[in-house]
Amino acid sequence: MPSDPPPVDKKKWEVGEKNTSAVCPQCGRTAPRRGTGTRKPRDLRDSKTGRPVEIEIAFPVYECKRCCRGHFNEDLAKWGIGPKRHYTKRVVDLAIHLVKNENMSLRGASRKLLEEHFVRVPHTTIQHWIADLEE
Repeated sequence: MPSDPPPVDKKKWEVGEKNTSAVCPQCGRTAPRRGTGTRKPRDLRDSKTGRPVEIEIAFPVYECKRCCRGHFNEDLAKWGIGPKRHYTKRVVDLAIHLVKNENMSLRGASRKLLEEHFVRVPHTTIQHWIADLEE
């Protein structure tokens, strides 16, 4: 069982806060900003402080009234957050590295992420990430 994690470093990013409109990825027309959304992806501990990191990303949400898509968000891929992902790219890459390159079991990789980085990733989630790579 892992020891209690040290205090959390909280980081908040605001993405595209000045944008009032964006191009709809579905129909290509300009869509107005509807509001703001937030995501809290899990990340590895900070390598300098050794403390867990809690990230909160605030991003604009746009509403396209011309197509059936309805609303869409700012693209967070450049910040290492894929669509519908709950973990940063750093967590995904490390988990895959542990299994593929260090020949660690799925449960072993899950345990190491929890004990050393204070990130709880179910072994089945790591299995899905690896399956996605192999498709």
